[in-house]
Amino acid sequence: MNAGLGDLFYESHDLESFEHSIIRLDGEFALDRDAMISLGEAYFDRYPDREKDRNSEEVRLGYRIARICITEQLLKGLSDQEKNTLRRGFRDVGALAEAVKKLTDLRSKDKRAELLDLLTTRIELIHEEVKALPKGMIRERFTGAISTSSNFLYLFRLFLAKENH
Repeated sequence: MNAGLGDLFYESHDLESFEHSIIRLDGEFALDRDAMISLGEAYFDRYPDREKDRNSEEVRLGYRIARICITEQLLKGLSDQEKNTLRRGFRDVGALAEAVKKLTDLRSKDKRAELLDLLTTRIELIHEEVKALPKGMIRERFTGAISTSSNFLYLFRLFLAKENH
């Protein structure tokens, strides 16, 4: 783990290059309180929050940046095929049902249950780190991102239950 998340964000010229940098780390990065603060500070340096003339696209970008990091932590250690399948599903709820169907080809019913347990445990750990952030805009962006990620995981659980019956 060389550069921190904030450094990677500063080095990235856009969201796509940041996402590629994070994906290349293969989940081998810290996503603790300090890493979240570092990333949040880098984000707000580039996109200062304003009370007047607030740019909603920049706000959404902040949530997306946080979700990229959360998603890659959730996918750490999975096969490339599983990562790509779940990454698409977590990015677009419309693709989530298809992602679950693909996973049924990749994992047995027991292994899918283990995967769900793993993802649930990981998101709970990340959520604890988010709750440890000081109140403010950085915490707000990560709270929104963890909420969205939790919703995708909830839907994943529902689709998985339907597929298992």
